[in-house]
Amino acid sequence: MIIDRVIISNLFSYRGQQIFDLSPATDTRRNIALIHGRNGYGKTSFINSVKLLFLGTSDAMLSTVQTGRKLRPKDYIQGAGNEWQGILNTEARKAEPDGDFSITLEWTERGEKASVRRFWPIHQENYTDNGLLEITFSDGHSITDQEDADAFLENILPRHLLPFFIYDGEQVQTLAEANRTRQLEQIEKILDIATVDLLDEYIGKNISNWRREGSARIEQAELDKLHGELQISCATHEALQAEVRILEEQNQEYTYKIKNLESYIQSKRAFALQEDETRLTTQVDEIRKQLEQKTQQFTDDFTPIAPVLLVPELLQSAEQSLSHLTKQTESPIGKLLSELKKQLPQKLLHEEPLPYPDIYQDQRNFFQQKLAGLLSMYEKLYAPMPVTERSGLKFKLDSVRTTKLLKRLQFFLQADTERQRLGRESQSISDLKRQQRTIQQKLDDVSSLDQDEQKKFQEHKAEIGKLQAVRDEILKAIGQKEDAIKQAQRMVDQKQQAVKTQDTKLRQLSSSQEKLELAQKLQTIYRDYKQDLKKRRREQIEEKINIRFNALMTSHHLIHKIKVDENFSLSYENAHGELVGMANISSGMKQLVAQALLWALKDVSGKEAPVIIDTPLARIDRLHRINLLEQYYPALGRQIILLPTDSEIIAEDYHRLKQYIYREYRLENSQDGAHTQPIKDEAMY
Repeated sequence: MIIDRVIISNLFSYRGQQIFDLSPATDTRRNIALIHGRNGYGKTSFINSVKLLFLGTSDAMLSTVQTGRKLRPKDYIQGAGNEWQGILNTEARKAEPDGDFSITLEWTERGEKASVRRFWPIHQENYTDNGLLEITFSDGHSITDQEDADAFLENILPRHLLPFFIYDGEQVQTLAEANRTRQLEQIEKILDIATVDLLDEYIGKNISNWRREGSARIEQAELDKLHGELQISCATHEALQAEVRILEEQNQEYTYKIKNLESYIQSKRAFALQEDETRLTTQVDEIRKQLEQKTQQFTDDFTPIAPVLLVPELLQSAEQSLSHLTKQTESPIGKLLSELKKQLPQKLLHEEPLPYPDIYQDQRNFFQQKLAGLLSMYEKLYAPMPVTERSGLKFKLDSVRTTKLLKRLQFFLQADTERQRLGRESQSISDLKRQQRTIQQKLDDVSSLDQDEQKKFQEHKAEIGKLQAVRDEILKAIGQKEDAIKQAQRMVDQKQQAVKTQDTKLRQLSSSQEKLELAQKLQTIYRDYKQDLKKRRREQIEEKINIRFNALMTSHHLIHKIKVDENFSLSYENAHGELVGMANISSGMKQLVAQALLWALKDVSGKEAPVIIDTPLARIDRLHRINLLEQYYPALGRQIILLPTDSEIIAEDYHRLKQYIYREYRLENSQDGAHTQPIKDEAMY
């Protein structure tokens, strides 16, 4: 894209129709158009007019008037009192309120000429603060639909790329110091990486919609609730595990102390008992094993039946009551009806003799079901009163359960042999415990030791007892916590299953499963593609920015290499590979870094558009101004439009740049600043 003409009519400081002929020279080495003038003479008005053509009253334009404040579109166009006079030339608005307020760009792209005009018919019915667009082409066709016109402009120079092609040199260094998040967003946009993010976001929204499609709100709310409960259950489980770990550490500590004390006790026993110590210890171990086995067996046998064995009087009373109830439940008519219900339908409808001619099978089934239903009705009618109603019991107990319970109680009433066996087992356990105590006393007999050793022995034994008591409490607590952990794990499993079930339910409600699966695959592909694209773009930018920076920065070697990380943030290394802090870099050098970054981004993006720069030399020092004038601007693009002040480019700078200049305009302005006139081919020096 090459700009042929810029036509500004009654905007900002331009009164009437002012034309800038910027059509390129035949000499392709000359690519710079110089529009120069004093401060306040119309350079900012020029650059803002061009931005207006592409952006209209977008947020980017509404936020440029006052820092931290965004004007309303109407106030931006027509003014906001003394704070802002608006974009419409004040003199023209007073003299010709129905006049032409517009900005027009005529350009050539790939051999086709186009004219794009944005205008503000402020007194017509079709007026809009954003202005109206009209686009015509050299072949005669045009675009009048506003959405189509906006789309055409976006394709020519996307809005997010505009700051990289039209900017103020005074502000360019902020690109190198920018907020990293903002910088990443801008760079991803210019490299078309952000487009992949938009696709990813769009697909993600559709995935969410398809998952919920057809599902009731209450089902989604239930799933959210289950997720919350699952998080609580997991947190409880983790807390219990942490408590067990602490208790186990305490158990290890007490076990270690007990072991040390027992080693002392064992050594004294061995000395006091000589040969008997080994034999007695063996006996204690054997008795302990027998006790464990018998106690476990007794517990398994006795615990389930203890209540009925220990209270025979209560057992006899219950048996008498159940016997009485069982006798009352007998009903001859009820028994007869039950028997008829079992046999009559089969014998009547399926056994010979059968009717002739025979009935159809569906008729036979119908009569069988009807007969069974009638018999069931009479069976209920003549059934005896339920046991619970006659006895006043607070729980349900039908005749069948009454009979079964009675038989069970009668078994235990006659279980004298079982009682005797359990009694013998209990006595055997008591005898073993007595033997254990006797042998333990022999083991603890250290009378052959001197009194001090005996006293120390007993103290250690007492200490072991205390430690074992504490350890037993710890082990008990561990057991309780482990039971709680099992319960918590069951709760976690239940919640996970509930979440899974509910999620499945939601998925089944959706009729878009195939679209969902395809979208998920596409999302994965796009994300992988984005990472690969970022990697390739990062490598390309890092290569280009170092080439461009070295061309601009020839006299200073503080920065040896510029590194670009995966998020396109810049860092700087010296010749030794050490990081150079931002605070160590001068403002001028930062501006050169930013210029190199812009140059590199333009190289990598492959986008060809005119570059318009206000205050092009800004705070650059003498030596690096030369590099900008001779290396940067002549190579930056096919068409570069510079808007310097007469103090910014001195005669020496001008003569260095002159060989690349193909067109010049000097801006003149009236004393009231409301009438800028461009004077063509007026040399700066």
